[in-house]
Amino acid sequence: MLRELISRISSEYPTGLIGIKSDHPYSVLLSDRAPEVINSLGIIEDSCYLIQGSAGNGKLACVPWVAIFDLNVTLSAQRGQYIVYLRAGNGDVFLTFNQGCSSFEKQYKPLNQALLKISESAKIIQNNIEHRGFSIDGIDLLFPSQKMAKEYQAGTILSKRYRADNIPSEEELRSDLSEMITVYKNYVEVFPPKKSSWLLTYNPEEFPYEDYEQHRIETLNGNPPTVQWLCKSKQPLLGDRVYLLRLGNVETNGIIASGYVTRVSYQAPHYNPQAHPGNVSHIEFVYDIMLEQNSDDYLKQSDLRAAFPEQDWSPQGSGIEVKEFYKDRLERAWKLLDIEGSAENVPNQIQVIENIKHYIENEGFSYPSHMIENFYLSLKSKPFVILAGTSGTGKTKLVSLFAEAIGAADNYKLIPVRPDWSDSSDLFGHVDLNGRFKAGALLNVVKKANSDLGNPYIVCLDEMNLARVEYYLSDFLSIIETRKLEANRLVTQPLVEKEAFRDDVEAFEEYGKLYWPENLYLVGTVNMDETTFPFSKKVLDRANTIEFNYVNLKPNITRREYTPTVLTNDFLKTRYISLGQCSDTALVEKISTELGNINSKLEKANCHIGYRIRDEIVYYLMNNKVDGSLLSYEEAMDFEIMQKILPRIQGSSTVIKTMLCELFKLFVVGFDYKPLDNDVYEKMNSLFNTGFVKYPNSARKIAFMVRRYEEDGFTSYWL
Repeated sequence: MLRELISRISSEYPTGLIGIKSDHPYSVLLSDRAPEVINSLGIIEDSCYLIQGSAGNGKLACVPWVAIFDLNVTLSAQRGQYIVYLRAGNGDVFLTFNQGCSSFEKQYKPLNQALLKISESAKIIQNNIEHRGFSIDGIDLLFPSQKMAKEYQAGTILSKRYRADNIPSEEELRSDLSEMITVYKNYVEVFPPKKSSWLLTYNPEEFPYEDYEQHRIETLNGNPPTVQWLCKSKQPLLGDRVYLLRLGNVETNGIIASGYVTRVSYQAPHYNPQAHPGNVSHIEFVYDIMLEQNSDDYLKQSDLRAAFPEQDWSPQGSGIEVKEFYKDRLERAWKLLDIEGSAENVPNQIQVIENIKHYIENEGFSYPSHMIENFYLSLKSKPFVILAGTSGTGKTKLVSLFAEAIGAADNYKLIPVRPDWSDSSDLFGHVDLNGRFKAGALLNVVKKANSDLGNPYIVCLDEMNLARVEYYLSDFLSIIETRKLEANRLVTQPLVEKEAFRDDVEAFEEYGKLYWPENLYLVGTVNMDETTFPFSKKVLDRANTIEFNYVNLKPNITRREYTPTVLTNDFLKTRYISLGQCSDTALVEKISTELGNINSKLEKANCHIGYRIRDEIVYYLMNNKVDGSLLSYEEAMDFEIMQKILPRIQGSSTVIKTMLCELFKLFVVGFDYKPLDNDVYEKMNSLFNTGFVKYPNSARKIAFMVRRYEEDGFTSYWL
């Protein structure tokens, strides 16, 4: 079967023809017979694959092909990765794992530059997937001047050649195809496809969706229906996100339902065949959320236009793509609505964070993507966060605005750090010359928070590294590690030892039993320059250190007034202070494995991490999952690598540079280097546009650190 097919593709090419019709025997062989044969082999059992072949569209192709597409990855040979049989000019047939060229050719001009980038992409993939015995040496289709042949040759990742005069046995051909399917599956595991989002339109005046309420009930009951829908675009892939956008009445227009694509583009009759005779493009999708038709709680068209102004919210036709830079924000906005069609009575963390972001933006401050989510998760995971960066980037303002946004403005305290602080007495207190205990700047806040455990309190230590942090904050750094759960309350050892009060009995009665309360959060702001002290690992190990360098001077102020969302401490209180409380053992194992891989690189420069950092990274990612993930796993891990691991790295030895390069290899696919090279930074920088960067923020920081090493012979995390 397969041997006969390959032999006919090789030998029956109609040499001499220029044009070819769809009913030509060779065209039928590729477009009809080839998919039938491959489907009948039993090798491709998953319905997510599409098999197509072509000898040309009107004009005879110089390179006839038969391709196998994973519908999670691509629908055509123009984009994405796929398996394809290619006939060369001499009749040889190549089985290849290949990739489309259209996106490269749009980005790079002229064609030779695009082909070079395609070849580089092929090498990156080669270096990161299983080869299963296939060649990486490229192919020659023997059409040196034909654009199609050049594209296939440049895009080839793996291949095997079948000579026209020696086609292998049926058994070998089947084995090769099975192995290539395994390669394809391995590729999808290593490079998970990015999913797109689409707007499907629905006009009740034109299409009376009589089954909507029944479908909504089925969805609520856990049996969501799969429906057919008009979609003018043929690009949606399996698993892509779809939103049902109701149009027709300006007062009720907006998104009312969502789902995921279960069948890619196909032709079927229009729901109104009288007005639209013939077949038109459809997709199928399964619902996950359907709101009540008459509910006031939906994503209104007017709000969507205000929040996403560059998106068309009155599309002419169903099936337009949501712009990539709006995709995640739209999904978060959609998740603010309850699956049953009404707003949540108690706001979850996604709702609150969106409100906080709007409040802060309306005050004229704009922070990088996911900065607010990251700041919140850092506070929730441990009540000690450091905001580091250059002066004037809004570090202190973020703390005060965050407190305002959660209704804790009256519980916010700013404490400027003085350069002469050398111990904890200025924060916690000391005994004066008269033998009386004088409470420090922080101790009275601790007392107030202890008497009001239901509400959050936030303290900002401004310019905290004007003095040595490990000196004046040493008591806090030790005591915060004594947290434990008693009667559903987080407690610590007393902040001030009895001996510190000496003979002041009244002061001991007032302050002696105070512990660090579960509702008090300490945030330090630091400027890293020549006037300040660096951090020790003791400090860095105990905090999430968030870097501030980005400033967007254009405010995003709206006329809408955003009021604070008054919250109790339940919103900020962590759920985890030990790994034993983490019920998602699979996530804990995944994180631990990832950190183990990272630690194997860090050990080479004696920069490896311990249990404390491991545990706190786990808590961060576990808290991220509460009430729906604020960040993807990769985004959350990227932040934690930036905040818990990279700040600890500094030095001037070649071991440091080598270790940074090894870390970069873990985070960015396709990187290779030699330790003594002086252009490592340039090599790193050239890879950021390839799309194969697992942890982009961490990778860019590592590249910066390597550049600094190459320029100065010394490097550190700090600017």
